[in-house]
Amino acid sequence: MRRTWTRTALLLCALLAGLLPLSSATAADPAPASNPAPAPAAERKSAPGTYANPVTDGVVDTFPDPVTIRGKDGYWYAYGTQNPVFQTGGEQGERMLPILRSRDLATWEYAGEVFTPETQPEWHRGSRLWAPDIRYNDGRYTLYYSVPGRDTVGAATAPTPTGPWTDTGPVLPAPSGCPTGGIDQAQFTDRDGKTYFYWGSYDILCVAEMNAERTRITGEVTQVAQGRRMEGAFVVRRDDHYYLFYSDAGCCDGAYSGYQVKAGRSTSPTGPFRDDEGVDLMAPTSKGAIVLGANGNRWIGPGHNGLTTDLAGQDWLVYHGIPADNPDLDRFPDLPDRQLTRRPMLMDRLDWIGGWPVVR
Repeated sequence: MRRTWTRTALLLCALLAGLLPLSSATAADPAPASNPAPAPAAERKSAPGTYANPVTDGVVDTFPDPVTIRGKDGYWYAYGTQNPVFQTGGEQGERMLPILRSRDLATWEYAGEVFTPETQPEWHRGSRLWAPDIRYNDGRYTLYYSVPGRDTVGAATAPTPTGPWTDTGPVLPAPSGCPTGGIDQAQFTDRDGKTYFYWGSYDILCVAEMNAERTRITGEVTQVAQGRRMEGAFVVRRDDHYYLFYSDAGCCDGAYSGYQVKAGRSTSPTGPFRDDEGVDLMAPTSKGAIVLGANGNRWIGPGHNGLTTDLAGQDWLVYHGIPADNPDLDRFPDLPDRQLTRRPMLMDRLDWIGGWPVVR
């Protein structure tokens, strides 16, 4: 998954897109030192015209389940699952839904977090917060996030990508209507203005329409996919098809993680979604249409993707991966039985070939 693009090609793309130059490395470069200390983006030196994965190297130690958006201020913003992102700097605590900022999608800096222990809503009951999804509608940013301790999804709105955030409560009723509960959500607004909400994990994905405010689901809940530890839904529309990206096979088992990104497509946002072999994603079989998987290089378990499009119209898959040479974070001193998997943010060009998303 480590990518090298020619300087000429990337400079041309940057000129077309109005982006700043991307940072560089090649597949032959040595892997960075394990557990690197976070550093401001301005301190990281590299030649212009190329970039290297992970794009969060030297900024945060880990950034699971990333999703990105281009803010109205011209910056790109990324949001990740609650994790100890500054562990190598001596900080053992976790940041609740950490936020990064970038001018060019490749060079990032830390920009805050959505909640702190002082601002976390009481209804969370102290739950960790996972898998954010960010959207801009009606003049405001709405961030959706999983609240696993309550088996539901929360939402918060803000006038800017970094807040201040106003809690709007649970998006899903209890029970949610999906047999696998409520995590790993993604919102999608169709061309006709109708909004849909996708969620589910281990092992069924569901969808329902949303209210006009995009803060609650309403109406019928439809199951659209099932599979081996399936989760991490993300939906986009391209031409006349709706594409359901998802991850399966286990996100967080360190060096033993089997995560990968797959896809299905449909002519309706509520399915049925089928893979590239025509198999319904509700069929109890292993699915085709693999978009991204481990391929024997230094990255394990790539998955839980978002999709973003740069100013030149090129699509990019944003996801996390586990470094084979250093797959685990340090154990928590006060919780010696808890050890989290290291999952920095990676980014690769996504193309559409024969009507299907492809990452080389």
